[in-house]
Order: sequence, then C-alpha cells, then structure tokens
Amino acid sequence: MHAIGRRARLTNESIGGLMKVAEVRKEIAACLKEQLEHHGFKVKSGTGGVQYRRPIDGGRHQISISLANYEPDYVYSLVAGVRFDRLVEIDEEIDELPEPDKYRDQALSLTVDLDYFSGKRRHEFSVSSAEEIRASINELLPVIESKIIPFLDGCRTIEDYDRLVNPVDLNNPVVPEFNQITAVVVAKLVRNPNFNRVLERARQAPDMQHKMHQELLDRALQILDRIERA
Repeated sequence: MHAIGRRARLTNESIGGLMKVAEVRKEIAACLKEQLEHHGFKVKSGTGGVQYRRPIDGGRHQISISLANYEPDYVYSLVAGVRFDRLVEIDEEIDELPEPDKYRDQALSLTVDLDYFSGKRRHEFSVSSAEEIRASINELLPVIESKIIPFLDGCRTIEDYDRLVNPVDLNNPVVPEFNQITAVVVAKLVRNPNFNRVLERARQAPDMQHKMHQELLDRALQILDRIERA
C-alpha cells in the first residue's frame, strides 16, 4: 500500500496494466461479501460505488465504500449508515425538495465514518493491486465485526437513533457528528422529555448560525407542529 499525495481523479479508464476502478470495486465487494452476507447484508448494484444494505423496519442499514483514484493508486474508506424512511420524508419536506427526487433512495438519516469505529484519524486505505485490497480488507474485517455490526444492531428504531444523538447529557452524544435539525425532529417524534434542551442545543450550534439553517429549523418546527396536531 502506498502513500497518499496526489490529486484525486475519478475515472473508469485503465492506467497501463493497472486495475480499473470497476475492478477495484468488484474486488472490494467480493472480499466483504461473506462476512456482510452473514449479517444479512446484500450488495446493491448500480450505485456507482460499493454498497451493502440490509432492511430494518421502516428503513435500512448500509455499509458503503467511498473510492477515489489517485492514479496509479486507489484510496478507499468505509461509512456506516442508517436510513429511516419517515425521517427522510420529513427531511425532504423541510428542504422543499421536488417530487420525485431522483436521489431519494440514496438518502441516509445518519452516517458514521470509519474513524469513529477504529479510533484512527483519517482511516483510509491506499491500494493498487488485488493483493493489497485483500490485505486492507483483512485489517478492516475485525473492525466491522466488533464495532460496526454491533453499532448498527443497536440502531434499528427512531428511538435508538434518539438515544445516540440526544442522550441525557446532551454535551456527550454517542456519535460526534450528526444533523442538528434531524436530532430535533427525532426528539419530537419520540417525545423526548428533554426536547426543549435539544432544540436550544440546535439553536446554539456553530453550524446553525447561518440564516438559512435557522430558517430550515423554523420550517422543521412548523412541520412537527402539524404532525402533532394531525
């Protein structure tokens, strides 16, 4: 595996006799197949990347591989995600997205980078051959088994999601990065007794100080009020 230091260029072209992007994706997917299928995941084709999905009630779990070409090397990392269809519907209404939205199937309610699970900053793999891909996957598999699968197993409902982002101590959520507006929506839907504190945290968050974000939060509150009255 090689050092990362070139500008990324996404392409399906081959470089001399080296692997093509499609071949790298295929090899990564094949190396992950046995372990992830054991946990109920199936590969999702036609996404432009490597995605493994498994259904949950009202949504899905997803393990995705992000891949970039730094020719002649390829750099990839992993992202774990959870989707709740109800939250996606509300998010689309908040954002006033047109219907039908062609990207709707790709939307996730929560994403968590590999760094969180491994404890390594900017945890990614640089590879240029099938042998290096297999070696990197061998390093990745124990993290998937001991960290990522248990995390996803513990997030199967919106109530589980609320416990991750809106714990009693709001200054110490289980996951370090999340959408503040979605956290407010979730707290309202599950009737979190600390809803007002969750709302105030969102209003004070540094990334919520832009006028546009405040307007989105106000729109979310209007939608939640309508849902509550229905």
